Amino acid sequence: MVRTYMIVASTKDGGIGCDGKLPWQKCGKSLSADMAFFKKITTSCENSWSIESNVPSTVIMGKNTWFSIPEKFRPLPNRTNIVLSRNGFECEHKDVIHATSIENALKLVSDGNVFVIGGGYLYEKMLNFHNDTIESILLTEVSSEFECDTFIDMNQIHTQFPGKQDITVSVLDFVNKRNLLDEEGYVNDKGVKYKFCLLNK
Repeated sequence: MVRTYMIVASTKDGGIGCDGKLPWQKCGKSLSADMAFFKKITTSCENSWSIESNVPSTVIMGKNTWFSIPEKFRPLPNRTNIVLSRNGFECEHKDVIHATSIENALKLVSDGNVFVIGGGYLYEKMLNFHNDTIESILLTEVSSEFECDTFIDMNQIHTQFPGKQDITVSVLDFVNKRNLLDEEGYVNDKGVKYKFCLLNK
């Protein structure tokens, strides 16, 4: 059985990128709890959010997202990496598969968890044409302001997935970073404030 999720890290107005990087990376910032959560959840570790554990894990991303990952970290280990490109893509690693469309990419997976991780065009395609396949959205909602040039439609997301659950505390426990929780219930990660949310239909 295949279950598909979207993982999104964005500012409150939907900013997800700037100059081909995550908005906070452009400013030399990193979200340590977010990165730890991303790694554990996309490798199907045991969790509190009904995401099946100990099953095959696949991440689907656009070519620009692939190249935004530092070379030493790609492909993302212990996961099948499917990279979308209509104009060709070359990588000989056994854990990397090229697909020409999201439709083809989804057909390539026969079991386990699928995590759609960006970028903006891929998120848009999933929301507009494959919303019925998405179980839920794991959203890192960044309250701090950053310059952005790439956006996702947060109104569409909250319309299609109106059930919003704050899972910040359980995520911080999951990644052993409860010390980053501030008095207002936000993650305070070296001055960058954010929350973790689970969005359901």
